Amino acid sequence: MTNYLLLSLLFIFGYLSHTDFLVIYSQELDLFELFQLIILATCIFIHLSSKKFFLSLSNHFVFIIRLFIFIFLFYEEISFLTKDSIEIFKLINFQSEVNLHNSNFMQNILFSLPLPFTSHISTVSVFIFVVSIFLFIFGFGSFLPYLKRLRYLYLERNFSIFSFVFLLNISLTALIRESYDSSLAHLLHSEFVEFYIYILFLFDVLQKKKRMKLKLNKNATKSS
Repeated sequence: MTNYLLLSLLFIFGYLSHTDFLVIYSQELDLFELFQLIILATCIFIHLSSKKFFLSLSNHFVFIIRLFIFIFLFYEEISFLTKDSIEIFKLINFQSEVNLHNSNFMQNILFSLPLPFTSHISTVSVFIFVVSIFLFIFGFGSFLPYLKRLRYLYLERNFSIFSFVFLLNISLTALIRESYDSSLAHLLHSEFVEFYIYILFLFDVLQKKKRMKLKLNKNATKSS
């Protein structure tokens, strides 16, 4: 059921990406950013409430790494409050904020790749590369033989395929733009992609807590 909801959200966000929804909301209070912060704060709360499950079925390292990821993302989202607060970040951050995702370094080009079926050469920035690698490992780590012992660190397997949304959005947008429609800005707006990934994380922490609780109860029943 959750997977169908995630799939439906892709179509909804895809539709809204080609309307004036984001223009309208940005003219009012920035509720969209607030929703993202609420989702991440909820992820942190649910994860903290799952501590005893992690310590029983996994370990402190996995628990702390997942907590760090959620707190880091929460900080990156709220870092707009630091705008113009530190002088040096006016030089190394194109938004003059104390964060990583808007830093000049993350915009550097790492390498170029030819787009299939076109003559276009697409550039890959540090930001795109780092986010893509993180989402791949976080999404598919439980399938990788050498990472299975850390299985509770990664997304639940039924959610793994959705971790490709960031990379597929960039790749398909570039391919369609070069092959069919040069005016296409994006399939999914980056704000919706970001929002979607946070929703994915929320569904994962909810399902992970539920499955870990069921497993512990099952183990307790067997041992009694």
